Amino acid sequence: MKRSEFSKLLRKQRAKRSWTLAEIARRSSTTQPEISRVERGLRLPTLRHVYGLAVAFSSNPSSDSEDPTGFKDWLALLTELAVEARAET
Repeated sequence: MKRSEFSKLLRKQRAKRSWTLAEIARRSSTTQPEISRVERGLRLPTLRHVYGLAVAFSSNPSSDSEDPTGFKDWLALLTELAVEARAET
């Protein structure tokens, strides 16, 4: 399975915030191995991942003005990318 845009976005956003895998897992109510597998493209994102990451990213916005800011915007973007990732398989 190749890395999807979802995986690339996850890695980019984690780097922008200088979060470890453990930190983003805690903030998104998932596990570190799950985040690692999704980020590496070894696992498809689920609704639980989408929701948890939307919570994590919206509660700690990056300084990049191009990034979504609110929960609903993050939820919409991550859902779209997750659907695309699932369609690629």
